[in-house]
Amino acid sequence: MNTVAPGDTVVLHYRLAAGTGEELEGTFGGEPATLTLGRGELAENLERCLIGLASGEQRVFLLPPEQAYYARENLKLRLLTARLALFHHDEASYRRDLKAAQAWLARYFDTQEKEVRAAGALLRQLAESPVRVDVPDIATSLAAVRNFRLTQERGAR
Repeated sequence: MNTVAPGDTVVLHYRLAAGTGEELEGTFGGEPATLTLGRGELAENLERCLIGLASGEQRVFLLPPEQAYYARENLKLRLLTARLALFHHDEASYRRDLKAAQAWLARYFDTQEKEVRAAGALLRQLAESPVRVDVPDIATSLAAVRNFRLTQERGAR
């Protein structure tokens, strides 16, 4: 039976829960996450927990509460996936990721802090902004340039 080793790419479902058991995030009921160990896609101490796991093995890992790093990283991932969706003209995914980022910010950060309020306001502004850009029709301009060139060429003869 194969076990996870450093450098392996793993496909897994996960559930991130608070100490109360409340689910914070997870992939069950959706697509599994695909990660390559050693690329910094996952916190080093969490990668260490995965090493040695056998295929299909389930394990519970407890992480200390001072690792607020995960809340920040998850927020960054949501914003990065929103940006990627925007680049791919996928408005539905863009809006879904912005909504998830807003929920994450409101749920796991101190909304009384000035920086958190500013980030929330920016996320609301982005969510309310149209993302579709209508490119203007330049056919008339191109025709005018062609006609001008023809006129110049005829005048030069």
